[in-house]
Amino acid sequence: MSLVPGSIIGIVGGGQLGRMMGLAAAELGYRVHILTDQKDSPASHVSVKTTVAEYTDSEAIQHYVQSVDVVTFEFENIPVQILDMMSGYRAIHPSSQVLYVTQNRVRENNSFENKVFKRQISGK
Repeated sequence: MSLVPGSIIGIVGGGQLGRMMGLAAAELGYRVHILTDQKDSPASHVSVKTTVAEYTDSEAIQHYVQSVDVVTFEFENIPVQILDMMSGYRAIHPSSQVLYVTQNRVRENNSFENKVFKRQISGK
């Protein structure tokens, strides 16, 4: 997928990482629209638009996702279901499956052990 400068990147979460992502996006010519459950979040100060809504508010989420070109998220404490819903409208990077794995340390460790890193046993 190619995202042209001027496109709007939707960032779910309005914290410091979202702020840093928004600043980096702006340097590359992109705009960001933040979805956060907190008023006056750090990321909202660098975005072209901020939607303040609970992460369970399906109506607000539907309006939000239709206003962006692609969606990402800045932290793992959001419901996987909202990304699943958004994926019917826009590309989500990384996928909701990645979020699902990172929300649980056992799943995360198993995923890395089985699929990514294949830990080497040192013999000690």
